Amino acid sequence: MYTFFKSNVAAIAASMLDYLVTFLLVQIFHSAPLVGSVAGTASGGVLNFAMGRNWVFSATAQGVKGQAIKYLLVWVGSFVLNQAGFLLLYQFMGLHYMIAKVGVSVFIGISYNYLLQKTFVFAHSRVPQQTL
Repeated sequence: MYTFFKSNVAAIAASMLDYLVTFLLVQIFHSAPLVGSVAGTASGGVLNFAMGRNWVFSATAQGVKGQAIKYLLVWVGSFVLNQAGFLLLYQFMGLHYMIAKVGVSVFIGISYNYLLQKTFVFAHSRVPQQTL
């Protein structure tokens, strides 16, 4: 349960960075909402990987390259799901871009990201028990 709590703290930090980047690009730099959403998702992904590896799952004994490749695979799936959900809620249902972004990211974070990071990306390799 403690790992799930830490994972949610990391997800919240990554989401805050994601939302901040999205907001700044759209409101301050007048980028298209989809451009802001993509850039925000990418920046949050980098932060989430670093926190997951170093703090949430304490998986620094494993090679970073292998984890990064696995994380990238999971992240691409998450990215596609987040952007598809964002487009559905923002473009087709007319929700405000930040409401669409937050709603989709919370859903994907709980239903997809945590499970795959725990069981695939940062899974500790099991050491076989010796029998006497």
